[in-house]
Amino acid sequence: MTLIANSLIFLMIGLEIKNIDFTDKWILILAAIATVLVARTVALYASVFWIKDFPGSWKAILNWGGLKGSLSIALALSLPSGFEGREDVLVLTFSVVLFSLLVQGLSIKRLVVKLGLGGEGRGRTQPEST
Repeated sequence: MTLIANSLIFLMIGLEIKNIDFTDKWILILAAIATVLVARTVALYASVFWIKDFPGSWKAILNWGGLKGSLSIALALSLPSGFEGREDVLVLTFSVVLFSLLVQGLSIKRLVVKLGLGGEGRGRTQPEST
């Protein structure tokens, strides 16, 4: 069911995105991506601040792995056609989701390996003391 719902949402994206003008919005798009990354980092680190011995590598993975997707696009697409700023909301939502899928999604494995969490059984419990 989830696969069908996601497929329908991305089909709707394809139908809607062809009508949207991305020109002259690149600075706004970059600002939206930066804002989402900073806000997620602040929210995550504030949330786990009180947890003692929470490994920094796990925080990094949680932060970078916070992929955005079909729900935010579905909400943006549900805005009425007459809504002022609907096109801007769609451009920004689509851009952040695309960044999340392409950049974050394709680089998360490298981050896991770089942080030493990719081995079997590693990263599931507290790091072993050597």
